[in-house]
Amino acid sequence: MIGEAFMSYLAAEGFGTVGTDLFLGFQPDSPDDCITIYDTAPPVLTESQGLQVDNMTCQVLVRNVDYLQARDTIADIHHKIVGYDGVMGNFDVTAVFIEQAPASIGLDEKNRAEWSAHYRFRVASEGDKFRI
Repeated sequence: MIGEAFMSYLAAEGFGTVGTDLFLGFQPDSPDDCITIYDTAPPVLTESQGLQVDNMTCQVLVRNVDYLQARDTIADIHHKIVGYDGVMGNFDVTAVFIEQAPASIGLDEKNRAEWSAHYRFRVASEGDKFRI
């Protein structure tokens, strides 16, 4: 759910151009060097049952023909997002946590290096009928 806002944040931080080398939910075969964001299923916070706070999670996948460049790109993303606190798109993000630190997941079928990381976003929720 927060993937689109995260992708826009990365574009604003200079990591790419949406639709050119920065994608949401689907990684096309080209370009060789790109970043893709996937919304993933988060754990439910206990306090989410009664308080206006939710968890949202994303996977970041960096692909590059150069192993070290893929590693460095995901490391740069990692340093820009961990601990983030502020507005991201339409979300009031109160914290960003590491669910899985950046790690190599090997080469794809075209021998391009891929690195992945997962982040959990704690966000304020508004408009709930029963939560306070």
